[in-house]
Amino acid sequence: MIKKMLTTVMLVTLLATGFAMAGEVHYKVYGQAHVSTESLNNGDESDIFMSSNSTRIGIKGKYATDVDWLSVVFQYESEASFNDEKTNTLSSRNSFAGVKGNWGRIIWGRHDTPMKTLGRKVDFFGDRIGDSRNAIAYIGSGWDHRVDNMIMYNSPKIAEALTIALQYVPEEGMEDATFFSGNAIWSAEKFLVGVAYESHGKAYEAAPDGDASTAFRVAAGWTPGDFKVAGLYESISKVGGYDVSAMSWGLGASYRANAWEPKLQYYAVDPNSDADEDEGALMAIAVDYHLNDKALLYLAYAMMSNGDMAANWTMTRGGHGQQYTYTDPETDVTTRTKQGETASGIALGLIAK
Repeated sequence: MIKKMLTTVMLVTLLATGFAMAGEVHYKVYGQAHVSTESLNNGDESDIFMSSNSTRIGIKGKYATDVDWLSVVFQYESEASFNDEKTNTLSSRNSFAGVKGNWGRIIWGRHDTPMKTLGRKVDFFGDRIGDSRNAIAYIGSGWDHRVDNMIMYNSPKIAEALTIALQYVPEEGMEDATFFSGNAIWSAEKFLVGVAYESHGKAYEAAPDGDASTAFRVAAGWTPGDFKVAGLYESISKVGGYDVSAMSWGLGASYRANAWEPKLQYYAVDPNSDADEDEGALMAIAVDYHLNDKALLYLAYAMMSNGDMAANWTMTRGGHGQQYTYTDPETDVTTRTKQGETASGIALGLIAK
C-alpha cells in the first residue's frame, strides 16, 4: 500500500512539474478526503466501522492547439481509499482525454454515465450512508455506471441553460453489448430539470436469453435561497434481461443556516411491479456543519427497510466505504441485509476537499 501511495505522489509531482515547465498548460491538482466512523446494523446485529467514502485524488487540465477552434482536455482521477489497499488503483475513477471547442467537448476513456450524472445532481447524501443510489442504482443490474472504453459528447450551454450529454460504448467484439446513455439538463437561476435515458445490450444482463434493458430517469430541483428541495423518478424495463419492470422515486430537502445545514431525504424502490413484499424504503437525516467552503463535519442517520421477501436493500451501497452484510447461520448464504428486516446506521464524518 505504501508503495502505491508513493507511486501516486511521485506521478502527480512529475506531472505538475512538467506542466509548470511547459507554461501553456492550464491544470489543477484536486482531491477529496471523506472519512467517517459508524455504527452499522445489518438487520440482525450491530458493529463499529471506519469508512473511506469515495476519497479521491486527480489532476485535470487543458491546452490550446494550432487549430483555433480546438483545445485538448484531459483528466486522470484515482480512488485513494484509506482503509482498503485493493481499491488504490490508478485512474480508477473518471479518467479521459479529448478535445473541446465552442461546439462542445468529445472525450474518450472512463466516465460516469449521463444517467448517473443526473442522479448525483439531486442527491443530498452522496457517498455517505443514505446515498440515493441505494434505491435507484439497482446495484447488480447497474443503473449508476462508470463505464470503460466510452466516447462521450457534452454540448456547450444552449440558451444559457440547457446542456446535453451523449455517451456510447461499442460492442468491441462482444455480441449484443452496445451501451448508450444520455441526458438533457436545464439549469437556470433557482431551478433544475433533467431527463436521462439509458440502454444496455443483452450481453449486460443476467438472463442468459434475456432482452436488452432500458431505463428512464427524470429529476428536478428548486433552490430559492438557503432552502433546497429536489426529487427524482426512475422507471426501468426488462430488469436484468427478464420480463420485469421496476421503479424508484424520492424527495429530499436541505436548509443552510450560516454554518449549519440540516437535510433529509426519502426514497422508495419497487424492483418488480408484479411481485409483492420485495420493495425497499430509504430514509436519511443529517446535520452538516461547514468549517469553511472546503470542509465540513456531519452527523447522519439512515435506515433502509426491506419487504418480507427482500434481503437486498441497505443504506450503505454506492460511494460509501464499508458494507455490513448478513450471513444466514443455517444456509451460509450471504445477503446485503437480513431478509425482511431494516438495515440502519449512524455516522460521524468529515469531508475535506
